[in-house]
Amino acid sequence: CCSQCEICDGCQGCYAQTDTCNPNGNPAGNQIGGDSLGEPAFDLGCDTRYDFDLQETRPLAEPQVIYPSDILTTHCVYDSTSRTSVTVGGDATDDEMCIAFFLYYPVQPNAKCMTTNVQNDVGDGQHICQIKGQATVNDTLCTAPPPDNLLLASVSFGSLDGWLQIHIVCMILSMGLLIPIGVLVPMVFRDSLASNDAWFRYHRILQSLGVLILVIGAAVALANVSIHFMQVHHKLGVAMFVLVLLQPLNALVRPHKADESPDAENSSSKPSTKRTIWEVVHKGLGRIIVIASWANIFLGVKLLKEWYSASGGLTKGLIGFQSLVIVVLVLVAAYKIFQTKKKSTTTARMEADKSSGEAA
Repeated sequence: CCSQCEICDGCQGCYAQTDTCNPNGNPAGNQIGGDSLGEPAFDLGCDTRYDFDLQETRPLAEPQVIYPSDILTTHCVYDSTSRTSVTVGGDATDDEMCIAFFLYYPVQPNAKCMTTNVQNDVGDGQHICQIKGQATVNDTLCTAPPPDNLLLASVSFGSLDGWLQIHIVCMILSMGLLIPIGVLVPMVFRDSLASNDAWFRYHRILQSLGVLILVIGAAVALANVSIHFMQVHHKLGVAMFVLVLLQPLNALVRPHKADESPDAENSSSKPSTKRTIWEVVHKGLGRIIVIASWANIFLGVKLLKEWYSASGGLTKGLIGFQSLVIVVLVLVAAYKIFQTKKKSTTTARMEADKSSGEAA
């Protein structure tokens, strides 16, 4: 454990990634709980265009945990250049003040948050808001109003939180690749992989692996994001997750086909009514899941840019990869369906010619 842990009030253990008692690192600089303000790790709140007449409460996109070693720094920028008299500090409407209000839970008895180490004339008034879960916008008080085409600071894949990286990779692999291929196999490769029901084995392996990776990707998102039903991406993702988990259960109650043995009475090559209904539901639901999941991946990329300021290279790369997968799978499906219909037409024509020859 890191040596700093012994001076952490209520320390629950060390975090290897930051080598401190605080999973956020040490926003205060080199001293845990010291007086050095240092460079803040991120903003809990940020308002670069504060207006006394337009005060508001701003909820955090992602609620944050405050640890014993955290130091909360309130940074205020004053601009009284429009006045001709001296502006004094105080709590009156025309005074300059620097106050931060936070809502927190659970309640802490006898909690005190005292102002220490006040520093004046620090910085030049420029600041880029860095609020977790919100777009990073360079909208400072000391610059001209932002243009309509304001650019966001870009964040690469490696700079994203670890859980978000896992979520992206798992969703692309499962819902974007493995599960769609698993749906495609019985659709168009049933005849070519008919030997020993190879198509069914491939279908089961791909779907099982896809579901396993999906569970991992969904679990890390549910564990790290408190707002799960705020966006369409969240709602559609949860719906697809539930439907995907229902598909294996649906497979367990698959009705048997009609008895096709030569000795069976009223033998028929057609499946039973129950089996027909089951196949329509199972296959139809699988294809709906694939289409909806592809749409949700694109919604996720959009949210990744809006909430986490993902770079253009990252978003374009994800969109490009998923688009390529969709195009390839659709072309393969179309080609195999065309080949199957062509083969069926040729077989029917040959049988018709044979029947005509026998009749003659």
